[in-house]
Amino acid sequence: MITVYATQDQLLINHLKNLLDQKEVVSVLEQVHLQGAMGELPLTAWPSIRVPDREQAEKAKAIIDEAMKPDKAFHSIWKCKSCGEQIEAQFTACWNCGKEMSKT
Repeated sequence: MITVYATQDQLLINHLKNLLDQKEVVSVLEQVHLQGAMGELPLTAWPSIRVPDREQAEKAKAIIDEAMKPDKAFHSIWKCKSCGEQIEAQFTACWNCGKEMSKT
């Protein structure tokens, strides 16, 4: 078995496992329940995703790398067409005038 990803984040590891399942990559989660013993185990005992062979490992790593890429659209700033204010990408309305972000 080959480890393709490990993290202490339970939500993330389960999300990535679900993505691999959807792409029909054979994988298993290991060490998922060890966090209850933290303090008594080394910090490297994080939950991990493992696959049976190199072919599956390459496919899994490509899927995980794609999923972990930052969304460029989320990080861009947009300009309000009504008042000209610069707004961070996570907002869909202008904080200054209340105008909704234009979809075009």
